[in-house]
Amino acid sequence: MIGRRMVIVVLVVLALWGGAGAQQGGVPLVALVNNSGQWVVASGDGAYRWIVTNPGEQLAPDVGYHWSPNGDMLFWGIQEGAQVRLLMGDIASMSAREVAVVDGLVSGGEWIDNSTVVIAAQNNLLALSVDGRTRTLVTASSPISLRAVLSDSPYTPAPKSYGYGHVFYASGGGYFLYSMAQGQIIALPGTNEAQARNSGLWADNAPLLAYWGFDDDGTSNLYVVGVESGTILNVDSGRSAPIFPLAWRANSTELIYRDGSNALRLADVGCAVRSCSDNPLAAGVAFLSATASEIQTTEDYAFYREDTVIYAVPFSCVASDSCLDSAVAVVGDAAPQTPYHVADGRLVYTAFRDDARNPNDRSVHIVDLACLNSGACEAVTLLPDAAAGLLSADGAYVVVDIIGQGMQTLNVDTLTLSYLSGSGGPLGSSLSFARWQ
Repeated sequence: MIGRRMVIVVLVVLALWGGAGAQQGGVPLVALVNNSGQWVVASGDGAYRWIVTNPGEQLAPDVGYHWSPNGDMLFWGIQEGAQVRLLMGDIASMSAREVAVVDGLVSGGEWIDNSTVVIAAQNNLLALSVDGRTRTLVTASSPISLRAVLSDSPYTPAPKSYGYGHVFYASGGGYFLYSMAQGQIIALPGTNEAQARNSGLWADNAPLLAYWGFDDDGTSNLYVVGVESGTILNVDSGRSAPIFPLAWRANSTELIYRDGSNALRLADVGCAVRSCSDNPLAAGVAFLSATASEIQTTEDYAFYREDTVIYAVPFSCVASDSCLDSAVAVVGDAAPQTPYHVADGRLVYTAFRDDARNPNDRSVHIVDLACLNSGACEAVTLLPDAAAGLLSADGAYVVVDIIGQGMQTLNVDTLTLSYLSGSGGPLGSSLSFARWQ
């Protein structure tokens, strides 16, 4: 018995050391749902692995899981009938704590700092703390809904609920902001469905929120809110078809949006941080092809896709209003209905060789985006017979799904594979649920 206890103690110590080591060594961690339906956290090099959920436990669909800002904690929801158990977990100690159990409609779960999460439960907006405290921020007459659900695409800019000390939420067909500092509710113009796509895009480095909705005459409008100044810009499409924000230029106040003529434009709306003498949304520069999709941005380029081609457009083209003539084809062999991802100067995607429609004709390719400076881009094959998921933020690892072998992490520089899970369906179908810290 003593010997068995010693073995258990050693295993626990090794588990704790592995968790701390994964952090101290700087190797990024990825969370995923494996082919058994269990939620797992693993390091890119395979040295750390924590099976978080028990067999049969299912993540709540409108909560999912969320990394804390500094990456050392996780928040998630477990659906149990009509109830949702809400938990927080510590990466280093591989330990979880139940912080609340709520009934009925539950959504959201974004971290507002490294110890607090906001969640919507029925008609209440709640703040949950690591220490188990629950605060009611808002009680509404209609159910409250928050964004940041697991089904939102991780490859393109996703709507969020929280930004710059304010919570953006939907209730009763309208949108609202809740100021954490002042405890005030601010009603916003426009009406829409609670989970309308692209409503709730926050700028990286300025207190600006973009969303869309319908005004009283039923036409769709795009809105940009200076959440601290109270300035609201809008452009009315004059029709009922949606117009919406698509992406912010990284670390800027420039917004890419689709207008009422279906053109993709770019405007600098930084004046809304204080006040605007005119409306920059009404004079946006024609920026991308109207058929562009899957837009991603860096500080210098916007990337988009048309069929099997991935393009890059330099933001420097805005000054000369020449952006529609400035698109550069980065690759032309991107497999249909597969994502691509840009991180830390690299672009990873799933390519085809001969047959774009053949799911077995797939390989993982990467492009060093320094090629855009020379004007000659060439993709390198990382892995045959596989599909690509997300790159880690440092561009060092990519999650892949290998035909017949399942999900693994791939070290982009050494080409070392680390096993994550067996195959869970059609090739690549589980990759969007694998999120790096």
